[in-house]
Amino acid sequence: MVTVPGLGDQIQALKAGILEIADLLVVNKADREGASDTVRDLNTMLDWMPPEKWRPKVLSTVATRNQGIGKVYEAIQEHKNHLLQTGKWGVLRRKRIESHCFTIMENVLREHVDKKVKEVAELKELLEQAREGKLDPYSSADNILKILFSQLENKWSLSPVSRAMSGLLISPADNSFFRGDGGNPDKWRIFGFQNILKTLCVVSI
Repeated sequence: MVTVPGLGDQIQALKAGILEIADLLVVNKADREGASDTVRDLNTMLDWMPPEKWRPKVLSTVATRNQGIGKVYEAIQEHKNHLLQTGKWGVLRRKRIESHCFTIMENVLREHVDKKVKEVAELKELLEQAREGKLDPYSSADNILKILFSQLENKWSLSPVSRAMSGLLISPADNSFFRGDGGNPDKWRIFGFQNILKTLCVVSI
């Protein structure tokens, strides 16, 4: 977390609980009046928190003069080593990848639902009923999803879905997705996953 003197951010950070998730605290523009007070206040707040194996460091920097940047880098590396030694690095990495996958799924499914609701009269009518108060939003959403998933089940059997997924995992299904990526394997995996979801979401209704 980066803050500057004189904004009262340290108090807001305590209220918002930011200090509980920060791994490193940096007071930038440390050449301003009140910088030392900000550092002191942040350290005091850390003293109030339950002891942990890793206590966030509070560092001062003046970015425009490149002052203190080296210490920030060293603190980042020290925290990385701490995560590796305690086994938290792998746990956090898996959580981040899982979160990324869910974000991709949510975006693809949202795009698909938006498209279908605009195209299909029955779905548009259910949404309109919710807008007019004739149907509560939960019932409207439930009915829309039931229609979408029922059509999905009818269109796809396990065999074609499995074949489609296998093909997308092995190689790009659409070369246009990979133009300009320089054959980056990470991009292949991301777009391959998106293609899998899009394959599962292709429903003719």
